[in-house]
Amino acid sequence: MIVSRRLHGYHVHSRQPDDRYLSVFNDFMHGRISIVKVMRSNYKTKVWLIDTDWGKFVLKIFVPKQKKLERVLKSIFKRNYYVQLIRQINNVRKRGLKAPNDFYLLATKKTFNYVSTYIMLVEYIEGTELWNMPEITDELKQDAKQLIDELHQHDMISGDTNGGNFFVTEQGLRIIDLSGKNCNFIRRAEDRIDLEKRLGIKNTQKDLGYYIVTWRTNIRAYLKEFRMRLKSRTNGISH
Repeated sequence: MIVSRRLHGYHVHSRQPDDRYLSVFNDFMHGRISIVKVMRSNYKTKVWLIDTDWGKFVLKIFVPKQKKLERVLKSIFKRNYYVQLIRQINNVRKRGLKAPNDFYLLATKKTFNYVSTYIMLVEYIEGTELWNMPEITDELKQDAKQLIDELHQHDMISGDTNGGNFFVTEQGLRIIDLSGKNCNFIRRAEDRIDLEKRLGIKNTQKDLGYYIVTWRTNIRAYLKEFRMRLKSRTNGISH
């Protein structure tokens, strides 16, 4: 069960009745965490592997910097994807789907419904990224396809099926960085098309979603090419 509360000025959603995740968050807020490895660090995202009394976790801090006005407007009309994701993962794991990496705690700092800072505590998966394998075998490709199909059956999507989001472990193939967006026929088609594009896993299901995504992609490519030609022609005239 996911329980929500106010803590340290954040809206905190965490797995209950286990309080250890709240303890890790409290230690972070008081500067008492042990960073084992900096996994990513840029102007808007920090990802650390941390060591705690309960083992290793991944701690993510995300501070959106771009498209602020767009994000403010979206916050008025749309649910928060990360809040939806922590609940989705909790639900599918209770139903027996263990492949998605677990999501233990989400803390958000927000004004009304606009979130300026996200802090996430997620499972650390020991394994090898799929695209770092010496060979992506047919068996691994089939496992990836089956995993995405199982996500869709549980009304979840990946949203980014690149090889860095699949991990080969002793327990089987796992997946990280899922999307909390609503699962519909178009987003399911996007996952399948992305699998073929990125990992060479052929998409055999050409439903309405497939044709909509394909048509939209072609239109965008045409418009991009048209703008480039128009810009090139305009520059030629100006010279």
